[in-house]
Amino acid sequence: MFTTVEEALGSVFNIPAHGEEITILCPFHKDIVGHEDHTPSLRVNRVSGLFQCKSCHKAGNFRQLYAKTSGITELQAAFRLKSVFYPSGKIEKKSRNEQELESVLSAYEYFSSLSCENWLENTQDAYLPSRGFLPETLNAYEARIDPERIYRYVFPLREQSVVVGALRRRCDDPSLELLPKYLHNTGFKKELHLIGHLVPGVVLLVEGLLDSMMSHQFGVKNNAAILGNDISDVQLYLLLQYASEIVWGGDNDEAGEEGYRILVNKVNGRRPVRRLKIGNVNDIPEMRKADFLQSFYYPKHSFTSLRKAS
Repeated sequence: MFTTVEEALGSVFNIPAHGEEITILCPFHKDIVGHEDHTPSLRVNRVSGLFQCKSCHKAGNFRQLYAKTSGITELQAAFRLKSVFYPSGKIEKKSRNEQELESVLSAYEYFSSLSCENWLENTQDAYLPSRGFLPETLNAYEARIDPERIYRYVFPLREQSVVVGALRRRCDDPSLELLPKYLHNTGFKKELHLIGHLVPGVVLLVEGLLDSMMSHQFGVKNNAAILGNDISDVQLYLLLQYASEIVWGGDNDEAGEEGYRILVNKVNGRRPVRRLKIGNVNDIPEMRKADFLQSFYYPKHSFTSLRKAS
């Protein structure tokens, strides 16, 4: 971990020993003007890390610059630079954006501390496989286990491939029935995120991450989870950037039906919206693959879904 901007700068650039600023070749130049920077034109404050290019006029913070020059995401850069900008670990005097970033970093750090699972080899933990999830699906969604906690199963929450938080699922134990099934990391605001990696086309919208995982396993990868049944205005805005048609895959209960009514009202005719027929089971993970695909691709055909064999 770096402790100063100058130390982080020195890991990427050759920097002079003195001076308030350094001037380097601009790594953003080609993206903006179409060709590489041939004369150093990007000035970086060696204390704050703020930068500006006098040629292409790109400006920003050190996290953006470090991510670009290191070939990593801004989240990964923020994690590496945590000790530079948040040495005390306290967040009470930080802006809302800084607090949100800190919460994501904390979740990412916790998730990264857990052992990577290879579910093709894991024969000790049977709960998720007993729900019908294949090892390949659990690996793809990076499911990990925290054996010391009640909320044993841990998943990263990704929005367009970027980690925005973490989700934990408790054990199924009759003595824990009064506890929520899921917990998000502190500071995570689910109403601001649409969990999934969408491309333009028909989008399957689901309530929870396990619904998303099973839909992916069944072959419908263009799906997203709102982590509840009430789509927010922000989530709807994000959804409409990709969806030519929306299929609601909420649970087979009153909350799922209410979610469908909310979705239809909020979309207000801007996109076609229809309900995924789930049959007489509770949710997508309990469906058989054939019934799921028939309901998704051939909605006019009727069927009575049976609970899939355990």
